[in-house]
Amino acid sequence: MLGSSDKVTASATVTMGGDDVTGVRLVAAAPLIGKGKVVLSDARAAQGVRPSRLRVMAVPDDELMRGFSDDDSQPRVNDDWSFELKLHPGRTRLFVFGTPPEWDLKAVRFGGVDVTDTGLDVKPNEDLTGIEIELTNRATETTGLATDQRGEPVRDYAVVVFARDPRKWTPHSRSVRTARSDQEGRFRIGGLPSGDYFAYAVEYTEPGQERDVEFLDRIQTLATRFTLDEGETRTLSLQLSTPP
Repeated sequence: MLGSSDKVTASATVTMGGDDVTGVRLVAAAPLIGKGKVVLSDARAAQGVRPSRLRVMAVPDDELMRGFSDDDSQPRVNDDWSFELKLHPGRTRLFVFGTPPEWDLKAVRFGGVDVTDTGLDVKPNEDLTGIEIELTNRATETTGLATDQRGEPVRDYAVVVFARDPRKWTPHSRSVRTARSDQEGRFRIGGLPSGDYFAYAVEYTEPGQERDVEFLDRIQTLATRFTLDEGETRTLSLQLSTPP
């Protein structure tokens, strides 16, 4: 924008076939201001959390694959737990940095809808007040061991944990995670949202394979079912499987 340092963006969905695509019109839009508040699930424990240490970061979907990190230039949360940040039109996810070790993101809500995994669908000229970011000190933890077909402990393997609901098998879902065993043959996955899950142990997975919907669909019948409640630590005994 002339006379402004704000970046403007424009996008359009284009389907390519065998013919030239013409007449595509892009209209640049300036960023919008999102306003909201951070809430903590345990008010008494929240007394030890300083809001000025927290920073809220907005990452457009098309930038997630590039990777991102904590940045001191991101807006800090005010003393009254409110925050403001710039949002560009398009699908955007919100992240919080600076949380104490015992605290974790529980949910991002807008208009009473949980958009933690789906992201905010930011539209030009939209009223983006009332965003709520909830932090919890009741994070889940999933640990365990795996054995082979003879019942012998396995030292080196990978575990894929994924939600039983296929709608949560999205590229950036918090409900799909993987981990490798440590030197003692134990695995640990922390911070999964509460819910119903599958756990699957295998010698090796290809990078990013845990995000492959077809792969998850094939292994779900071989996986162990379990449920996680908020703040629960769950210990699993898994049997090493051979990929179908």
